[in-house]
Amino acid sequence: MHITTDLGRLHVQASGSGTPIVFWPSLLMDGSMWSAQQAHFADRYQVVLVDPPGHGRSEPLTDLFTFDECAHCVTQILDGIGAERAHFVGNSWGGMIGGTLAAHYPSRVISAVLMNCTGSPAPRPVAETKAMADAIPGARFGVLAETAHLAGLENPDEVNALIDEFLGG
Repeated sequence: MHITTDLGRLHVQASGSGTPIVFWPSLLMDGSMWSAQQAHFADRYQVVLVDPPGHGRSEPLTDLFTFDECAHCVTQILDGIGAERAHFVGNSWGGMIGGTLAAHYPSRVISAVLMNCTGSPAPRPVAETKAMADAIPGARFGVLAETAHLAGLENPDEVNALIDEFLGG
């Protein structure tokens, strides 16, 4: 399905039923990055895979955009699927969008799993991300030791276990 947002019509694939989990991929990736998570979670959740603005089967971008505008698109996606709130899982760019979403629209976010989402060179991301997590009430910090940048694709079992643990499943 396509959902009209401020940044154009976004392709969204929804499957399963229950509380929604919105998955936003890394830059230059589309929602298919999360196919293994879709297969794992669709029996318990409504899984929503997003092709971000200008990616995959979403409309091409016609102008520059901001993280704030992308976070607002997530609220428009939630409205489009009839959901007031959702869990959010993002990797890299998707993690940055998730952090922006949680900061600007906290009433729309049940929880956020944000992976690989600093713009810092190694080895700084671990220390910076831990400091960021320590500053957020209720946040937990973890390192996926066997996983590199495209976590959901590279090590789906480890990522699925992390999300399951985080969601209490």
